[in-house]
Amino acid sequence: MNKNSKLILLIVFICIFITFIYWLAPKIQSKENVGIPLDKSSLPETPSTVSNQSNDSNLQNIKIDKFEPKTIWKDKTLNINGKNLHYKFGEGNPIETALSPEEYLPKGEKDGIPYVTPKTEENLLNFLSDEDLPAVLDKCENYNRYEMQKLNPNIPVNQLPILLQPTDFDIENILIVDEKTGRKEINQPLVNQINEFMNLLSNPLSGTEFSDKCAGIAYKESIERIKNKYYEFTKSYVNTGDALPSETWTNK
Repeated sequence: MNKNSKLILLIVFICIFITFIYWLAPKIQSKENVGIPLDKSSLPETPSTVSNQSNDSNLQNIKIDKFEPKTIWKDKTLNINGKNLHYKFGEGNPIETALSPEEYLPKGEKDGIPYVTPKTEENLLNFLSDEDLPAVLDKCENYNRYEMQKLNPNIPVNQLPILLQPTDFDIENILIVDEKTGRKEINQPLVNQINEFMNLLSNPLSGTEFSDKCAGIAYKESIERIKNKYYEFTKSYVNTGDALPSETWTNK
């Protein structure tokens, strides 16, 4: 074999060897990558991971209430300024403390004053007795708590403000008797919270009314009916609107 032949064979052998190395390298790399499966739990948690886990935990711990409005207001005998006065639901105030319409309704340029009449009590009972009120409260107040937690993930669940509680819809807590005047009145701070909830139902949330988000369109008519009953109740208490005709005044 001459020198040229030997050189050609050497070159062919080198080419074959290089080709074999390139073919074998990916397989070696693949085997090296198989090894022990990666345990994600061993990785350090990123801030977003920690935040999401904390928020999920908070959402799971949110208190869910069951709303069952109570509509029975018991008769009462109270000692007011040394006198025993008797109170019955639906009858307004005792004669000893009652006001005449001229005293509480708008008169001329003078606004009316908040005052409980039999009509006020009737409207309150009508509102609390609505058949769909418990379901709307269950769905929308509890949904509101979830939304509050999502918007405030760093606030502990037990520190989140709760707008309404089941006891807020006990007629005994809404209709109270003032110990000084001896007249029935509406618990104003409590009614303010209910009023805030009624307004919330109509607020747009991501282009959709809050009520549609929390209760769905199936309750749309029910919610409108409940809101109307509530506004009729409050309107009959605050006594706004047209003034008494001047010809009815006894003290002009």
